[in-house]
Amino acid sequence: MDEIQNQTNQAAPASDIPAQAAPAPRRKMPGGLRAIAVINSLGAAFLLYFGVLYLWQTFYGIRVGERSGTIPILIGLCSVLLALFGFYLSFRLYRGTNWARKIFIGIYSIGIVLNIIQFALGQQSASGALVPIIFSAVFAGYLLFSKDVQDYVRRA
Repeated sequence: MDEIQNQTNQAAPASDIPAQAAPAPRRKMPGGLRAIAVINSLGAAFLLYFGVLYLWQTFYGIRVGERSGTIPILIGLCSVLLALFGFYLSFRLYRGTNWARKIFIGIYSIGIVLNIIQFALGQQSASGALVPIIFSAVFAGYLLFSKDVQDYVRRA
């Protein structure tokens, strides 16, 4: 019995201990990617606020516009769900996942097309359409073409 205890208590020779690898260097997050993630989180926060406000007004019997019944509830629930998805997507973009970057590129591209259509149909003024188009184009272009962003999400 003492022999077994002595064998287990003995330290292994230094040559038997595997060398620990040096910790991987931390990836440096591009500042533009951080800014886009924060801006989208703020947008999701506003959407969540208005979705909850819409639900609160509906449940307490305040008429929301001309609508009453289940449509305001559905609008509020959809707003809250989209806001939660927006938070999750912004967090995943912040963490450097490539699929979140691709989804944001798609969302910004769809936003550009919809703003152009609204402007062409006369539903928006030139300034009302140009500002979102410019922001969406800059964000999508940065996420799509920036080598720093591509390297950052590739290592995730």
